[in-house]
Amino acid sequence: FVDEDLGLASIGGEIRWNALGDLTLASGYSIYVATDSGGTDRLLLGTSPVGTTSLTLPQGTALTGDLNYTHMVIYIESYLVQQRLPAWSLLLVDEYEGLCDST
Repeated sequence: FVDEDLGLASIGGEIRWNALGDLTLASGYSIYVATDSGGTDRLLLGTSPVGTTSLTLPQGTALTGDLNYTHMVIYIESYLVQQRLPAWSLLLVDEYEGLCDST
């Protein structure tokens, strides 16, 4: 994931992953930001059906709350339940442009 949104505490761009293993019973993916690679304090960014391997976040997707989101995590969903642990995790870097006072 490359953050294409240059605002602080907001992200945007395409999240991509590889479909691995047997997905026969899978119905889709749930994509979150979290405070660690295990999915703690996760915030849902979006969902994607099986057969796709990406999700596009609109520019300005807010990272709300007082938490320090450090990871994106992706869970596989079945028609009955969500996977207990994330299938994928990646470090999140919020790219932003700041103004400098050059006095």
